[in-house]
Amino acid sequence: MVSTDGPAVAIVILNWNRPEDTAACLRSLEAQTYRNWQVIVVDNGSTDDSVPRLRADFPAVQIVVNERNLGFAGGCNVGVRRALDGAAEWVLLLNNDTVLDSRCLSELLDPRLSQYGILAPMIHHYDAPQRLWSAGARRGPGLPDNLREQDIRGDVISVDYVTGCAMLVRRTIFESVGLLDERFFMYYEDSEFCARARRAGHLIAVVPRARVWHKVGLSLRDDAPRERYLRMSSGVRFYRRELGSWRLALLGLWLLSRVSDALWRGCTRGSWPGVWATLRGIRDGFHQ
Repeated sequence: MVSTDGPAVAIVILNWNRPEDTAACLRSLEAQTYRNWQVIVVDNGSTDDSVPRLRADFPAVQIVVNERNLGFAGGCNVGVRRALDGAAEWVLLLNNDTVLDSRCLSELLDPRLSQYGILAPMIHHYDAPQRLWSAGARRGPGLPDNLREQDIRGDVISVDYVTGCAMLVRRTIFESVGLLDERFFMYYEDSEFCARARRAGHLIAVVPRARVWHKVGLSLRDDAPRERYLRMSSGVRFYRRELGSWRLALLGLWLLSRVSDALWRGCTRGSWPGVWATLRGIRDGFHQ
């Protein structure tokens, strides 16, 4: 059953040199049972033929072109600003390397969930459809605890953080707490945004019946020095804010584990550029 009722949704999808994945994501949106939505594709400075291909294949889709790569936070913010200029009541941040179940939007926009300000689906691996990738995280005595399969009970699960891979945000939250923090070029910008929203009193939840499949790790390889630098600099910046002075020892333990992992990869795989990138990320995370 197709529904045109319900609040207007603007879906912001960031593309960077991967038009095939963006096209597959857009096709999964075309199959949604919930229909009151529009798409804003933000091309984040692609150097391939992404823009002409997407415009030719999806002429009804609004495409905004950035002259350069603004990172995940900066690129998404371009789309969010465009969405807020319109009548959208909700904004869905959606990775372009995802495919949605046909009832994903219908489940997220269930009127019974009206008390929540941020909602997210269950996200599984695209290549292993039953394997959970993300179901949000909760604050613990230490670092945030990611939910596991055994934690998934009920129709809605209250959490403290969800991933920007697929995050539905009420427009009033953007209007009250601001957009994504662009100092996080990539990684942890979604966690920091959730932390701000939570401190402002907004509720966050995962909806297990809403499902998305994610082609994990396409943007950057896990061993790529650039990836390791961004993950470390953003992680240090986020945990410095969130842990507080009395738990900074936990940050030290986390850093020790990351450096140990980088050294192990350097010794066993010869990926020494990743070691230097990790150390530079730690340094810059403390100075930015």
